[in-house]
Amino acid sequence: MEEYKEKYIENKNEITSAIEVILEYIKQSKSDLKLGENISEIEKIKEAFSMKDFKIVVTGNNGVGKSTFINTLVNQNILPIKPTKVLTYIKHSDLIHGFEVTKLYLKNKEIITIDNDKLNRLSENDLSEVEYLEIFLDSNFLKEDVVIVDTPSIMTLSKVQEENIDTQIKEAAAHIFLCSADHAGCTAEVDFIQDKEQYLNKTLFVVNKMDLIHPEEEEEIIDAMIMNFDLKTTEHLFLMSIHNDDNPMIAIKQQLEQVIFEDDKLQKEIAEAYKTINRHYALLMKENLLKTNEELENDAFFKKIDDDMNALFKKMRNNLK
Repeated sequence: MEEYKEKYIENKNEITSAIEVILEYIKQSKSDLKLGENISEIEKIKEAFSMKDFKIVVTGNNGVGKSTFINTLVNQNILPIKPTKVLTYIKHSDLIHGFEVTKLYLKNKEIITIDNDKLNRLSENDLSEVEYLEIFLDSNFLKEDVVIVDTPSIMTLSKVQEENIDTQIKEAAAHIFLCSADHAGCTAEVDFIQDKEQYLNKTLFVVNKMDLIHPEEEEEIIDAMIMNFDLKTTEHLFLMSIHNDDNPMIAIKQQLEQVIFEDDKLQKEIAEAYKTINRHYALLMKENLLKTNEELENDAFFKKIDDDMNALFKKMRNNLK
């Protein structure tokens, strides 16, 4: 994920830098803003962007290749190739400052930490005591707060698990639904997606294991997916065989980037952050103008702040065009 993601990173960095400059300005000066609610407003914006994550929820039936698909996404063989029993969150861990480990959150509220290479040794009995897992690994795909959520088979979900997954999809930046080419669009899959029609704009449909069918059947698969899932376009439909074809995965990553980082809600948050920062900068400038020329000339700090802010806002104006 490059173009849209890079644009988001640029916006996020500029918003954070501008807020830090404003906060430093207020801290060093005797600004009345220090005592008002305005200061907490911009601090909340900084906190919101620092805590933001972008979940990609992966769902599907047993045997469709979810684990292999996720391993390919993160470019590591991290998930065991066996049915997922509990919700599993896969997050980034910078090896310079962190560790590649797995945390097991038990139903009795205990937390156990194990090395990632021990994941494959967890038995079904071990996992029966686990509520959910968090896997931390160093992966470029997971940088900038991307989190993959692996889920149990849609055929084995308890009512509680299904409600939890519905919530995960609702809160997610993107949803990937995997099918297998030899039974794509079966009744269980159609029923599962029908309850989530409101999330189709952020759902990517991936038909895996295309090597199991004859090439002439490809059009039939496409038609069946469009009809069974009421797809309005094939923009979010991908056919692939994970074991021998990298090209669809490149296209999937590109589409994920657009769905996640071009999201209308996210773009609105960015635009509102810029507006709020501009408003606070205007207030600071107004206060600054009330100073005498002598005070301004002798205050090198404020000149540096003004120069920094002018440079930042020039970039912001360019980004908003």
